[in-house]
Amino acid sequence: MKFKVGDTVRVNTDRFDRFGPKQFGNIGVIIYTDGPGSLDIRVMFDDGANAYHSDDLELYKPPPLLQPDFTIDEIATAQEIMDQMG
Repeated sequence: MKFKVGDTVRVNTDRFDRFGPKQFGNIGVIIYTDGPGSLDIRVMFDDGANAYHSDDLELYKPPPLLQPDFTIDEIATAQEIMDQMG
């Protein structure tokens, strides 16, 4: 897979001998690609950066935000009714 700078990715490697178990599942942003050697993608995390091979990463799409069950107008109407009833 071809990644580009700015992509949000998740570490999905099982190569614990190279990265350690603390790297698996981390989510970061690609800050550099196409470096020399096999670790050609640099990813920035909250606690620093690390280099990975493209096979060690997957694109991360955050889950959609929860949508409210009612619209603002429906809530306002319900509030008016409750106010009228005392």
